[in-house]
Amino acid sequence: MRVLITGANRGIGRALAAQLASEGFAIVVAARDRAKGASTASELRDAGHEARSVVLDVASATSVAAAADELAAAGLHVDALVNNAGIYPAAEVLSGDVREWERPLY
Repeated sequence: MRVLITGANRGIGRALAAQLASEGFAIVVAARDRAKGASTASELRDAGHEARSVVLDVASATSVAAAADELAAAGLHVDALVNNAGIYPAAEVLSGDVREWERPLY
């Protein structure tokens, strides 16, 4: 089973990638930064896991389409998605501007 994890080059996404890889899942490290995503995928492969990286900015429809095309061209399908990419708004949750919740998270 192949899992695509957005924001998988650092933080929670990276930890999820490592954990799911250790449980036998093939991982697609999706990250905006090509080099950081590739590095994370390489580390997973060095540990004996199946992993590859793809450049993906969830705030860009063009980027999402390009990532999907790249995976399809490689003959890879994705069985599950962990939509982890995001930012933490500086505003307070209850007193902040609701428009902060409507922004694309990346």
